[in-house]
Amino acid sequence: MKYLTSTKMKRILFLLFSLISIIMSPAMKSQTIKNIQYQIIEPIDQKLQWLTFGEIKPTGWLREQMLKDLDGFVGHLDEGVHTIVREDQQKAKYFTYGPLVFAKPVESREIITKTFPVEPFRDFAYLPVKKIDYRYSDEKKPVIKFDPEAGKNQFWKRISMKTTLLNEKTGKPEPVTLYPAGATILRQVTFRTKEDDENKVK
Repeated sequence: MKYLTSTKMKRILFLLFSLISIIMSPAMKSQTIKNIQYQIIEPIDQKLQWLTFGEIKPTGWLREQMLKDLDGFVGHLDEGVHTIVREDQQKAKYFTYGPLVFAKPVESREIITKTFPVEPFRDFAYLPVKKIDYRYSDEKKPVIKFDPEAGKNQFWKRISMKTTLLNEKTGKPEPVTLYPAGATILRQVTFRTKEDDENKVK
């Protein structure tokens, strides 16, 4: 069996590249470029526009279907969902409304713990300011409130829960407002009871 020497391989490669360079001559390249047509695309005018609430009103079958929905389950969602006071494994109480868990926001201040070369990436930490611990109180039944005008840029601020909790520092009941846990940064979610403290003493 015969093998090609390195010299013969170099000659073959040289001839192959020479043939390719002849085929792809400058004349052929320029001819190819001339046949390509470029088209400048102008920006398209914005066709969408903001509409105010109530500017578009349904008609026909769509209106009939929406009226049926209002008379059915969709129009009575608030009647199918109830505020429930639940108990965790430690016997502490917490409030739910449907799938939402409500919490007492804790006032906090923001500090930057780390900066990065790329703006605006930073690491933050939040420290409580005037932290007050609350306990569960059954003096007032929790009530859900909806306010479409509250928290225009924060949807979850539009729903809140009004109830009464016991201030551990003063020992007196206070009216408080709870928000969905996802709408808070620092929060108190569970609230101990007097019975819980009595059981710990025993």
